[in-house]
Amino acid sequence: MFSELELRLNDLRRKAEVPVLQQVDVSGRHTRIDVQRINQLYQWLETLELRPTNDLVRELHGRLDGFIPGYRFPDLLAALNRLVNSPPEGLQVVTTNRFRILDQSSDGEQFVYRKRRLENLETIQSNAPANQEEQQHA
Repeated sequence: MFSELELRLNDLRRKAEVPVLQQVDVSGRHTRIDVQRINQLYQWLETLELRPTNDLVRELHGRLDGFIPGYRFPDLLAALNRLVNSPPEGLQVVTTNRFRILDQSSDGEQFVYRKRRLENLETIQSNAPANQEEQQHA
């Protein structure tokens, strides 16, 4: 818990650097705008201090929702795809075969996402057989 509080305090210290994501018209999606939004969000994610967690998606959503103007959960899912391929140094994202539901209470939307863990590389290497089995089910 203290770890999470420390990360959020670090985020607040950088409030002046927070990107403002362009608004997307709900009636029509513009691919160019979506790509720009995802790139902005990914660049911000690259600067965040991250620690091992059992649910990277929920943790990041908690840190971004209400903090980054214009943020939407689908943007995070798209940006996470890039983070999976280029994880922070010494860490690895493990995609599980477990699904979670995120409720957006503000507009009543629900999102289903695949749970992802962020682990130290040492942990991954020592648990290689278990992780390979889990990824085969993904």
